[in-house]
Amino acid sequence: MKNILVYFLVSVFLFNSSGYFLLYISSIHFVKKLVISQLSNDELNHEIILLSIGRKDIQNKKVTFQWVHSKEFRFNGKMYDIKKNLSDNDSLRFYCYYDDKENLLEELFNKFSKGEKESNKNRPNNFNFLTFIGLLFDSSSMLILFDGIYYSSILPFHFTSTIIDVLTPPPQDLLVS
Repeated sequence: MKNILVYFLVSVFLFNSSGYFLLYISSIHFVKKLVISQLSNDELNHEIILLSIGRKDIQNKKVTFQWVHSKEFRFNGKMYDIKKNLSDNDSLRFYCYYDDKENLLEELFNKFSKGEKESNKNRPNNFNFLTFIGLLFDSSSMLILFDGIYYSSILPFHFTSTIIDVLTPPPQDLLVS
């Protein structure tokens, strides 16, 4: 019995210290697999854009461009997935998909990390783990990702918002006379 308690406490401690990062990594991996699958099945053709970036602009640091891997890049801080590469000597041209889901995950994780750093400076942390989960699964822009088949394949249960609605006006039966 003691061993079970020790394992439980150690796992809670480890999850508390690195669980956020593991959740972020697994969510990013899931989103990447989903987008790659949708791109290969031509499900995102209506969202494909033509993006042209001058090589001189990159060299003169007018724009930021960074390869993530052969089919994904970061342009001015935002992630894009490549459908087709049309690059030439003067410019990088891609038919690509603006990866709004991955960008949202990165923004949420950065906001969460910033809150964690501030809490380490003896400031109250207003952005906790449950808020991160709630934003991930209850955000209206993420519901598109997790509705239908994809929603049920990630988790067998539903997260509710951690913010309690304030009843206005307050219920009369709760008031003490």
